[in-house]
Amino acid sequence: MSVSGIHFGHYIGACDSEMLSNLHATFLDLVISTGSIVTRWVKGLSVMLEKIKGNIQVEKLRTILLMEADYNFLNKLLIGIRLMRRLEGENRFPADLGGSRKEHDAIDIALGRKLTSNIMRQLQRTGTITGVDAASCYDRIVQSIVILIARQAGFQLLTLITIFREIQNMQYYVRTGYGESEKFYGGKQEIPFQGTCQGNGGSPAYWLIVTMIMVGAMYKTGNITNLEFPVSKEKRLRNMGFIFVDDTDLITIGKEEETVEMVTRRQQEAASQWEKLLEITGGALKPSKCYWYLVHFKFNQGEWSYADTSNYKCKIRGEGAHPQFINGLAVDETREIMGVWQNLSGNNNRQIEGRQKEECWIYSKVKR
Repeated sequence: MSVSGIHFGHYIGACDSEMLSNLHATFLDLVISTGSIVTRWVKGLSVMLEKIKGNIQVEKLRTILLMEADYNFLNKLLIGIRLMRRLEGENRFPADLGGSRKEHDAIDIALGRKLTSNIMRQLQRTGTITGVDAASCYDRIVQSIVILIARQAGFQLLTLITIFREIQNMQYYVRTGYGESEKFYGGKQEIPFQGTCQGNGGSPAYWLIVTMIMVGAMYKTGNITNLEFPVSKEKRLRNMGFIFVDDTDLITIGKEEETVEMVTRRQQEAASQWEKLLEITGGALKPSKCYWYLVHFKFNQGEWSYADTSNYKCKIRGEGAHPQFINGLAVDETREIMGVWQNLSGNNNRQIEGRQKEECWIYSKVKR
């Protein structure tokens, strides 16, 4: 429930009344057509939810802003539905983007990664998968970029001013175990807060729009992977990586003539450029959550095996002054990717064991 005490239940109940529905619709239309600030809309209540059940350490909690229900609905309607529908209709989103889109699921990302590692192994090409995680993506979006894209798509300036002026003037109240604060932080600032707020129904679309521009920049600079189809050499598979909201996997697959040093150099360039693009749009990488795989092969009398790649390093700057090396994983080291345990060696034992345990647990519950 927001600061005012009005919640979605009130508006759902009002749907049964044509008069109240028209009243609410007219109110929203007047606000966005005049660029007005609604005093009630600039008050938000911050609550903290558990990311991991039972873990209440502050740095492990997720902060959600409870906005006024009608303002939240307006964001979702205008940006999350109408702008998204227009951009999807114009095929503006590259195939690399998987999150926050219709008919795109997390399992698609897991499958794409799996197939990528299979290609490296089947072709015996040196390659990398670099997992880079953005910190607080929704809270760091530079609003001017979203406004420019929305303007290009035909949105009225006053509508966008209404949406973002509320966020820039937002007064953040805090709810804890002791109740709700009487004082707030934020409000009108000389340099306004950026971001679109966790809990905003339009935030997934805002972030998707920003990453759309970033992916386009990666393609223009050539920091992508090109693979020729084996039968038709004219067709190519072009791929930068796999993105699901703030989780990004950058893909680099070497050409036949490339050495491991050449591949890792391209991989480092791609990681550095992605980080720079993220900084330009307001974000930053979190080095502690980033990692990379390097696959390289050696041959002995026609038999191949994985080469030791522990001497190769990848670094990013994060928010610090100096670059940091990120965690380098061995090809047989397993991580959970979008709910699926994977590595680059093709060994699926961890995933199979996990599924067996889950099925046995479900069976035990049903049996009772």
